[in-house]
Amino acid sequence: FVSEMSQKYGTIMAEINTPWYEHIVPINSLYMECYSVLDLRGRPVHPKDAFTFFKSFGIDQIHPTMSAPVPPKRKKPISPGELEDVLNKESHKNRIRASGGYKLDGKKYIGHVYFKQHTIQELEGVVNEIRDMPNTEGAVLYLTDAKSDAVIGLVKVKSSEYVIRRRLRENLKGGLFGPLRRGEIKEFPPSKEKLLAKSGSKKKNQKKAAIGSKSLNHVLGVTRDRIYKGCRKLTHVPGCSELWEEWFAFGKGFSEWWVESRLLNGYNPEKVNLEAVLEEAKIRIASLYAEYVAISEEKQR
Repeated sequence: FVSEMSQKYGTIMAEINTPWYEHIVPINSLYMECYSVLDLRGRPVHPKDAFTFFKSFGIDQIHPTMSAPVPPKRKKPISPGELEDVLNKESHKNRIRASGGYKLDGKKYIGHVYFKQHTIQELEGVVNEIRDMPNTEGAVLYLTDAKSDAVIGLVKVKSSEYVIRRRLRENLKGGLFGPLRRGEIKEFPPSKEKLLAKSGSKKKNQKKAAIGSKSLNHVLGVTRDRIYKGCRKLTHVPGCSELWEEWFAFGKGFSEWWVESRLLNGYNPEKVNLEAVLEEAKIRIASLYAEYVAISEEKQR
């Protein structure tokens, strides 16, 4: 390995996926996913050579398709009192040592991404397939010369689901999670400690935060408006004019389900572990999406 990397190749490109910080795609365990090898000049080698190199050292494909597996369905909803323990277990935060490091259990933690070869005539079909694929960020297409196998270009294609749910996440952060975190929702006022910390860190000329000035119902309405406008503006996503209402229905349904399941609709704030609720929304948003989808599908049966 050292000989190959020092004489023939220069760098292995990989991404570490952590269940304690999801982006948009669910991550159920810790793993490092290799996706490219650079030569000594820093240029990507042909994917065929890269994946042959990975396999020769026991680095195998992690997922059988481009889609990542969704978290297992819950047997019952999480109660407010259970949330912190469930979050620490599912995010693997309970395996991160206080002194630093992650407790390994002997499984393989290094693999490579899904890889498949196509002809240039299949390009349009491959791009459409990637855009329609669920539970994936997308894929990187390596364009290579058919005769020399030289890499002549790279194209990143995002899945439509990824783009839509990323927009939804930003709408939720600005409309719902942010006000909740800042103590602006009257059903969930900040603690005295947070108020003192907030006043101590206040900068000169900074506007006073409107502590407890908004109702949960009002904030949810503002969030719905954000989601509505956000979905209509996704014109760069194929099928936007026909599908934006469907995307809005998903976002609206998710926000309402989240407020009900995690905030109890604001009726029993003393039972809500707000710190755990906000932490989950920050680090496990993809798993929250998956939980909502599973519950919605169950109701439709």
